[in-house]
Amino acid sequence: MERRSLTKKNLLITGRPGVGKTTVMVRIAEALEELHPVGFFTREIRVSGAREGFELISLDGRKEILSHRDVKSPYRVGKYGVDVDRFDEFLATIPFLGSDTPLILLDEIGKMECLSRRFQSLVVEILGSDKTLIATVAVGGTAFMERIKARKDVQLFEITLQNRDTLHLDLLRQAELSTEGPALEIEVTKRMGERIKVIAYSGYRGEETPRVFLIHGERIEVVEIERRWTEEEAERGPRRRFFRVRGSDGRRHELHYDEEAMAWHYGK
Repeated sequence: MERRSLTKKNLLITGRPGVGKTTVMVRIAEALEELHPVGFFTREIRVSGAREGFELISLDGRKEILSHRDVKSPYRVGKYGVDVDRFDEFLATIPFLGSDTPLILLDEIGKMECLSRRFQSLVVEILGSDKTLIATVAVGGTAFMERIKARKDVQLFEITLQNRDTLHLDLLRQAELSTEGPALEIEVTKRMGERIKVIAYSGYRGEETPRVFLIHGERIEVVEIERRWTEEEAERGPRRRFFRVRGSDGRRHELHYDEEAMAWHYGK
């Protein structure tokens, strides 16, 4: 196992509403799931296409209301009442600073969330801890949010329509290249035919095209796909999709995706 960590341990993603910040965070959570990150996503509540409020979803799947048109609260953002007490109770159930938690994901540090003094204190504590933080933050906002963005231990990334499909790869690159500082441990296989970690571009068939893979403790980007083909175990049996690629290490590699197991492997 090779120990890897962030050059700057606090990575913040900013961008206009609706540009895809949450999607980037979901991709990061999936790519780093073996680190057992903790945190939450914020998602719209829609009824018949109309937005009625926002809900919180913890990384272990629990849900709670953050705000709603029908919430009666002295705290309001636009037409939504923000249930700060319920948000504080939700935060208390997540072991953000637990000893077994190397990675924290927050979506998002926004106006609604920052109405909670508990949340503001928690963010400051996480930023100053030995934990790695990846979070989204609103473009505009409060003085607290601007102070967070200006910290010297924070690296800020802007998501746009042009980079939203690849920004998670830049963030993962930051998370995996440095070997100093608070370590994030990633285990990868070294033997042919065993499972490997692959970051893939999801086309219309899902895990379609490999972009990056980890093997022998090394992160290799796919520079070119030289050949691709499909093999089936038997008629209408499980399919394996093969890729012969040229990597950023200057070598050729063969990868395949097992559709039944939903897993990537190195070689055959």
